[in-house]
Amino acid sequence: MVYLVSAQEMREMDRMAMEELGIPPAVLMENAGAALAREILSRYPDRRRVAVVCGAGNNGGDGFVAARWLANQGCDVTVCFLGRQDRLSPESALHYRILRQMGERVRWLECSQETGHWEAVRRQLAQTDLVVDALFGVGLSRPVTGHLAQVIGWVNESQAVVVAADIPSGVNADTGAVEGAAVEADVTVTFGCPKRGHYLFPGAQLRGELVVADISIPSWLAEPAGVKGRLLTAEQVAAWLPVRRVHSHKGTYGHVLVIGGSREMVGAPVFAASAALAGGAGYVTMAVPEPVLAQAAVLEPTAVFWPWPAEAGRFSSRHWPSSLAEEVKARRVTAAVLGPGIGRLPEPRQWLESLLALPVPLVVDADGLNMLSGHLDLLTVRRDVPTVLTPHPGEMARLCQTTVADLEGRRWDVAARFAGEHGVAVVLKGTHTLMAFPDGSVWVNPTGAPALAKAGSGDVLAGLMAAFLAQGLPLEEAVGAAVFVHALAGRHAAVPSPHSSKPSILIAAIGTVLAELQGNQGP
Repeated sequence: MVYLVSAQEMREMDRMAMEELGIPPAVLMENAGAALAREILSRYPDRRRVAVVCGAGNNGGDGFVAARWLANQGCDVTVCFLGRQDRLSPESALHYRILRQMGERVRWLECSQETGHWEAVRRQLAQTDLVVDALFGVGLSRPVTGHLAQVIGWVNESQAVVVAADIPSGVNADTGAVEGAAVEADVTVTFGCPKRGHYLFPGAQLRGELVVADISIPSWLAEPAGVKGRLLTAEQVAAWLPVRRVHSHKGTYGHVLVIGGSREMVGAPVFAASAALAGGAGYVTMAVPEPVLAQAAVLEPTAVFWPWPAEAGRFSSRHWPSSLAEEVKARRVTAAVLGPGIGRLPEPRQWLESLLALPVPLVVDADGLNMLSGHLDLLTVRRDVPTVLTPHPGEMARLCQTTVADLEGRRWDVAARFAGEHGVAVVLKGTHTLMAFPDGSVWVNPTGAPALAKAGSGDVLAGLMAAFLAQGLPLEEAVGAAVFVHALAGRHAAVPSPHSSKPSILIAAIGTVLAELQGNQGP
């Protein structure tokens, strides 16, 4: 299990390690700084001129330790201390004094509002091979302004490699937001657990490659510390995937009902149905408006078709199959998708109410979400049945009656709050898709692919997710596995170019990804 923490959750894990396990804070700082130095020496053995930019907080203390280790290995180290000694924490002050005892083996530039010397820092950063950013870390509590923002600008203008301690200075560890100014790192070495801001933009774009260093804080402290964030991994997803047993039949692997389509968007439900089949569903039924049935049947002949009443080439919001729940039960449907290609229907409340009452796991996507945004109270009937909403930022903003800009600045909190209030899983799509669940847990997918930025990709995800739900996977496992597999399929579909990918190529890549994850690339 890889935990993803907020700044406060990491502080609580630190506290537990110190107070309950008895690890002295100075030892944790020593471990962090040493891990940072080892990573630098391993990656950049030829970068010998090093400037370590330290603030007065504990991140600066990590920098003091790293500077000592680098100097001991023969690096030409200059410490740029941008603070006051009397404001150092006890453990940072200890490592400051130790480093000072090394005399001429380490050069110093000490700057503060009182002492000045800022121009000397600029010159030093301009002529160094490698910069260690140990200015703020996760302890940042206010926007970076003035001379410190200027120093961050100099770091970014430098031709040196930049390695950040814990998180690039200026990046909010909880939201990924830039607080005034932020370091653009080539590598970030974080301590204990990755932070939310490492996977939320723009912070995710500023951290460079992320390395998680063990500093002797046990991961099992995360649960008692109340950590709710999780990071998907290939090993975890592989263990969740359905197993295809030798002695089985098509009924063993569930029945997905895709409710979608319109005269204008015949392909959307087809993509969802094809993805459900690629994800292992034994049966797929496509409920489509009657006038588009013939076109849809040509595009995915493997599916079973169920024509529904239509008006003007779309579903009729005034008429739907009588005894719908009984019919779904008779067809042995085990999961459903609602939304691909439907369009927005007039006065959809009763139509939506009848579909949301279906007693099977349900994935709501596309225009299903747009219509639902005006009738969120209907979700109360879904609290006891697994339900997944899969919005992109625009759709999520409509669901929450806010702007996309506001949503993107609070992705984690908005998704988690919505999931908890309405008792549904929320898959907030993006480069690092968030999956929020009713119990308060939030999973993040570390993979992504620009090839997925194309119409139809969301339909594929909805169908794949329904396939896993139909095969009996628990809610978190079905959602997490679908998001992870979908993203990896996007990477395969990007060959030879992400520009040329389309949903059919994405669907064809699902089998390859499943084989890779399950270690079974042949018959």
